[in-house]
Amino acid sequence: MLRDDYSGTVISFPQGQDTSEEVQIDHVIPLAWAWRNGAAEWTDLTRTEFANDPLNLRAVDGPTNMVKSDLGPGDWLPSNAAFRCDYAILWVDILGEYGLSIPPADKRQLIAVLTSCYTMPHRHYLRRPRLGDNEDMRLRLPDRAKWSAVQSSALAQWARFRHGKLFIPVLVAVPLLALSGGVGGYAAWDSTRVNIPDVVGAPWPEGIAALEGLALEVDEGTASDDTISSSCFVVSTQSVSAGTRVVPDETIVALDVKPDQRPVPDVVGMSVAEAREALEASCFHDEVLATWCVPDDFSGDETALTRDEFADETGFTYSAATGLLRDADKEPGDDWIVCYQAQKASMPFRASSLVGLAITVPLTVVPEAAGGGLGQALAALENTADACELNSKVVPVFKPDPAAIQGESLPSSLEASAWKVLTMQPAVGHSALCGSTVTIGVEWPSTAMPQLIGLHHVPETPPTATPATAALEGARLDAACSGRGTVTAQAPSAGSPVPVGTEVTCVAELLVPNIVGLDPIAANAVLAAAGFAGLGTGSGVVVSQSLIAGTIASSATQSVSFYSEQPRVSAPAYYDNCTAARNAGAAPLYRGDPGYRSGLDRDKDGIACE
Repeated sequence: MLRDDYSGTVISFPQGQDTSEEVQIDHVIPLAWAWRNGAAEWTDLTRTEFANDPLNLRAVDGPTNMVKSDLGPGDWLPSNAAFRCDYAILWVDILGEYGLSIPPADKRQLIAVLTSCYTMPHRHYLRRPRLGDNEDMRLRLPDRAKWSAVQSSALAQWARFRHGKLFIPVLVAVPLLALSGGVGGYAAWDSTRVNIPDVVGAPWPEGIAALEGLALEVDEGTASDDTISSSCFVVSTQSVSAGTRVVPDETIVALDVKPDQRPVPDVVGMSVAEAREALEASCFHDEVLATWCVPDDFSGDETALTRDEFADETGFTYSAATGLLRDADKEPGDDWIVCYQAQKASMPFRASSLVGLAITVPLTVVPEAAGGGLGQALAALENTADACELNSKVVPVFKPDPAAIQGESLPSSLEASAWKVLTMQPAVGHSALCGSTVTIGVEWPSTAMPQLIGLHHVPETPPTATPATAALEGARLDAACSGRGTVTAQAPSAGSPVPVGTEVTCVAELLVPNIVGLDPIAANAVLAAAGFAGLGTGSGVVVSQSLIAGTIASSATQSVSFYSEQPRVSAPAYYDNCTAARNAGAAPLYRGDPGYRSGLDRDKDGIACE
């Protein structure tokens, strides 16, 4: 059982170490309070004596002791008014014994309490002797004969304290509660305790840092918005009150936070990217309003804004009554300019809030292409009257056969610059967003497919011009000819309209030419032009060849043998027509044969009446 002087209650508790928190040993003058008022300058021996001084130790109610913490009499007195005189006398005695200073507020409170003690009963205590280096701690009890002198001395010293001097009453000894010598006794000193700082209202990171700087464990709390900096929040509550004296290793301080109040920055006139950066730095989010502004220097008139196609071409609707645009879903470009902000600049606003922004829509008018050519149209789009650029998408049209240009890429811009512009979408004079795309419809010019069949084509590395490729280049067409020798097939057919700059195909094969009737030199030249090497014997004119003229040789065949002999002298023959030649048994007639003439050779291949 403990009769607690602080609360005036009787506490029943189980005895023994670590059996109850209901009773604690309190230092009348808290060790931390003493540290702040002179104990910091003491030796370890004096601190040990003070920490274990029986006069400064009391068994008291545990919860009451936690409330008292390291407070002086100016901030805390026992709730048991009957004990306050004794409490004040203990304070004055211990102060005088150890030469501690006392703050004005604590001194005023002690004077007030002790003044009332003239009319209140109170106990007196005998001051024990100081502990020297070679002394032990023994209590000395007064005899009854000296009690009156002790009481008179205490009252006289009280009078001196009342007028500003220290009062050191002689007191009756209390039971020895704790005693140990040397550094071991100093273990009772509570210099490990710290005062909980007041971090309510402090920026969240600074509040955490202040607590962690005292080696306190911190439950940091949770921000309501994790997309902005933690510095945008302030501490709203702390679980342990400011000023509470605690042991850091045994204490967790939990924090609650709330958004701070911040001034809204002025972002009107900034680009959207700059405004968002400024708002984020000031702990705000942006919200694009559904109302948008028309540029002050827009080159178009109201007609350009009120056309039926305006909404489809720009994504906005225009109100002639307000002079503003509307669109709830449009995402502005980073370089668009803020024209209005819903929250007034510099006014305090809750951090993490949305700041409404109205944005100027960068509008321009689709320009007309001077001259009507594609090159002029592209140049006009690059520099509009509103000093902004419009992108372009060229869509060609080939009137003779629209399918002929499917999948085809446009030729070089230099070649296409003169192409005729047929349409523009949006149309000339209509509104468009700067940076948007204007579709330009152009006419793809055509050319006639040349005759390639019969022309020689031998691919070379590096490529060199051949009669077939030269014909295509003259028609401004790209060649995709395969094989070698004489062209035997082409697509499209000769004379067909073909888009300029597109690719056409042809097939070349080793077509054996007719060299009968030619002299060896001419025969070799004809064979080489057809892709063969000539292997001739004899002299005169060719009278026979190893491969029949007009046949297709295999790719493995690289040469044609021929035989020449001197022409026989005979009467010249003449046939009116091929029927006469056949009746005479002379058909077919080869170039050089008697009776051969070009009039009988319809296909001009050197063989008549075949």
